[in-house]
Amino acid sequence: ERRSKILEMTKNKFISVKLDGWKNPINSKHHLCYMLWNGDKVFYWSSVDLSRQTTDAILESLLPMIEELTRHGAKVIGLVADNARNIQSAIRAESDLEGDIEILTVSCAAHLLNLIESDIFTKVSMAKDSIDIIDSLIKSGLLPRYSCVRWNSRYESVCKAINNDLVSGNEHIKLLSTKQLISQVAIQLMIVQSDGSNVMDFIESFKAIKAAWQSIDCP
Repeated sequence: ERRSKILEMTKNKFISVKLDGWKNPINSKHHLCYMLWNGDKVFYWSSVDLSRQTTDAILESLLPMIEELTRHGAKVIGLVADNARNIQSAIRAESDLEGDIEILTVSCAAHLLNLIESDIFTKVSMAKDSIDIIDSLIKSGLLPRYSCVRWNSRYESVCKAINNDLVSGNEHIKLLSTKQLISQVAIQLMIVQSDGSNVMDFIESFKAIKAAWQSIDCP
């Protein structure tokens, strides 16, 4: 019944399909989640088991879904996916197989910005030191744990440590500098991950990040 309602609400509408891989932290099982956007609302379509993390396994669920939507009158024009290698390989393969149906394939902008943020925390010495400081505060029970895969989780921990005056001296300076370096990335990430975001938002986001970095002394 739920599927029928979704098919009715997407009939004769331009549809973007969003897919995202997810690993259950409890049992380590892999899943692939599908969402639909009709320009007005986001619909949950399905979550499929991805024990076989291959291009063919992803296509086995992706292609029938597109076919079903098209058969019921939806006009699938976009495919948005995260940047995992197997998923990117699948959407490229889908593009090669689509035939007369032209579908724009796009990498998830929020995921790209999250990867940038992750690279800063793992490759910029000042930010790496800041995470060591945050980890020490977590071990001391002064901060809750962060999640590397949740948008801005580490950045929020840095902000909490600063706002609650949990450190001082050189450690405080490092956290402030890290916050300054990442703040615009974090702001733009929240903009592009919103339901109403579009491709132009992503372009403007990179302009804003570039302008912010040009105004400071980046490490």
